[in-house]
Amino acid sequence: MPALFTASSAFSDTGLTVKSTANDFTFFGQFIILILIKFGGIGLITVKLAILSLFVFNRHTSLRERLLMQGERGSNKLGTTIDVLKIGIIVMTITEFLGAIVLFLYWLFSLYVLF
Repeated sequence: MPALFTASSAFSDTGLTVKSTANDFTFFGQFIILILIKFGGIGLITVKLAILSLFVFNRHTSLRERLLMQGERGSNKLGTTIDVLKIGIIVMTITEFLGAIVLFLYWLFSLYVLF
């Protein structure tokens, strides 16, 4: 039951946990929680459309899908919804990658200071 609560909390971006994610979950469990956080932050419909647009090259989004994304993302203009989605995913991925590099270097150099 605590794992289900943690998973639903991760997907809804509340971040509440009953058990420590770092200590009580395996690497695979932590990875699943990370994916749920990512999908919950972007939005399920947005993820679906992004995956479809990556693998189906001639696919165009319908008006219904654009309206769903507009409502989910809060875009003002219907024509810019896809552009906002693409820029948001790119910026989020670059920011996460740079943050991972900074944390890796910090932990690497802090290990050298300890030993």
